Amino acid sequence: MNDSDLKKKFPAIKHDVSLQEQTSMHLGGLAKWFIDVSEKESMEGILQYVLEHSIPFFILGEGYNTVFSDKGFEGLIIHPTFSDIALIKDDHIYAEAGASLTDIIQFGLSHGLLGMEKLCGIPSSLGGAIFGNAGAYGVDIRSLLVSVEVLYVDHDKESVQKETMPIDELDFGYRSSKMKKQRNYVILAAELHLRQGDTDAARQTVKDILTKRALKHPLDKPSAGCVFKNPKGESAGMLIEKAGLKGLKIGGVQVSEKHANFIVNVGDGTFEDYITLVDQIKKTVKEKFGVNLEEENIIVS
Repeated sequence: MNDSDLKKKFPAIKHDVSLQEQTSMHLGGLAKWFIDVSEKESMEGILQYVLEHSIPFFILGEGYNTVFSDKGFEGLIIHPTFSDIALIKDDHIYAEAGASLTDIIQFGLSHGLLGMEKLCGIPSSLGGAIFGNAGAYGVDIRSLLVSVEVLYVDHDKESVQKETMPIDELDFGYRSSKMKKQRNYVILAAELHLRQGDTDAARQTVKDILTKRALKHPLDKPSAGCVFKNPKGESAGMLIEKAGLKGLKIGGVQVSEKHANFIVNVGDGTFEDYITLVDQIKKTVKEKFGVNLEEENIIVS
């Protein structure tokens, strides 16, 4: 498949797009092809086309927990930007995958609906949050979902099928979901069930949490968010700090001196620097505490 054929089929497609500019860690080479998709109805046709032409693809949300190799991506990066939000019942919201958690929270509060405020400050689209079952302060996205609208991508049959799946079919776990495990589901939208309540108190909760995040997290430096999942009963950040790794620098990346479960790009980091530092952290924590740290970030190499 050459560039002109793909461009003719999808005029919005771009060639040789820097993945450093598309991800919060500011790492990665060039995507061979890149497309912003502003209407969810377009996704099925795009996926069907890339399947039939054996084009590798990757669905990229807001790029906050994804780290690409410096080799780039020899295929099509699909970036869903469709982001409509609507009230569909008194306390149910329908939101498309590209809508940010921030916008959904604010939409809910504007309609007197609570439940999502503890997820404020998580820099994610709804699709990314569902994919990784994002959570904070005892609340995860799974607990708010009624159903998820997806496209099932069957690589063997080269077919794409739209489905609406209830949450009990989506195998949610800690920072995990069926979509993350199998990688053949593309999230389009979801229905969320919130609750009516004291919006003034909820808005204060949002302010308090955003203040805490600003104090605890290295928001002034490029990062991909928390690098590791918290082991059961433990804090990954505290284990890394107790292992004496806070501030450890390899090449152009560093274990944050503010929060040890963040790796920050201090200006000239490379993917190799990042991987080397991740491996060093895992090895040291294993040696000192017997704990195997598991990455939360999505690494595309």
